[in-house]
Amino acid sequence: YAVEPVPDYPNDIRAAWAVEEEIARRGLESAYGYYLFDYVYDSGEINISAGFAFAHATPEQRCRAALKAVERMGVQSSA
Repeated sequence: YAVEPVPDYPNDIRAAWAVEEEIARRGLESAYGYYLFDYVYDSGEINISAGFAFAHATPEQRCRAALKAVERMGVQSSA
């Protein structure tokens, strides 16, 4: 049998986008957004630079937020 390589989620933006698609499929957008904001902007102030940081989150930040959202919401694997 053939084994496909595991995507490099924390370093590949395309792989991180695939994670975001799964987050949306599972209905976890709110939890994910909350945790992503927490990872990219930690001063507590919401201003225009917060939006920029959010839009330019690294693949690692996106993956960490997704894992936290799944963990906190108690979502089971769809496999």
